[in-house]
Amino acid sequence: MSFTCVIVIVIFRRKLYRSFPALTACSIFQLIKTTFLHMELALGIALLIYSYSSYPLKLCSIGFELWVVYEVFKTVFEPYDALRRSWR
Repeated sequence: MSFTCVIVIVIFRRKLYRSFPALTACSIFQLIKTTFLHMELALGIALLIYSYSSYPLKLCSIGFELWVVYEVFKTVFEPYDALRRSWR
């Protein structure tokens, strides 16, 4: 969780949130999700209720991570004209 905090701080200090919106959104979501789930466990919520909140959050997390992978590949392969033509 501390590494994610460092990533979010670096993104906002260098104003990269417009260049990498998926990474920014995913990092912030991970921080919120982790904090929320740890608070649920600390408060002693029943494991059934914890699983009802944990699994949908994990599913959303997978969606954000796939968005980050797409954004990275789009950014890395953007200069290659042959690959750009094959995507269209």
